[in-house]
Amino acid sequence: MPEHKLLLPLDGKPVLLHAVETAVQAGIGKVVVVLGREASTLRSVLKHQPCMLIENPDFKTGMGSSFRMAVDHLQDCSSLIFMLADMPFVSPETLQLLSEVDAPMASCWYGEVQAPPVKFQQHLFPELRNLQEGAKPLFQKHRAQVKLLQRPERELLDLDTPEDYQRAISRFSVR
Repeated sequence: MPEHKLLLPLDGKPVLLHAVETAVQAGIGKVVVVLGREASTLRSVLKHQPCMLIENPDFKTGMGSSFRMAVDHLQDCSSLIFMLADMPFVSPETLQLLSEVDAPMASCWYGEVQAPPVKFQQHLFPELRNLQEGAKPLFQKHRAQVKLLQRPERELLDLDTPEDYQRAISRFSVR
């Protein structure tokens, strides 16, 4: 994306705000946002949100550094749910249902696609700390312990390209 995708306007507010509001509305626990690129600007977007903000100085090294930051700040939690800030159509209900899954690991299943948000129980936190990128290697390693939560395909849209962003704009205009 040529611009910071989390700051792009979507339905009158930045993409990042959609994700944080979803997490807050879910009401399942503490909301923590790991900030990377342009952290001070993102911080200002979230200044009125009831969430903890953690700055990740190593964000350029990959998504694994964000997992480490979250785990380091939330070691006392029995489980963690990770969602991507660039998936604006995930619903509060999805987060609520995921929080109720009693399995070491859980992920969402949208049609034929496994994708975030994802949940990990505390005994997996040390392995989360060692990830370099996303959690796919952990899901492969512990395949037998993963619970898949079927969710509507309309919630799956990760804003990675300008075309994805245009699809998101179209979805909001149809509403």
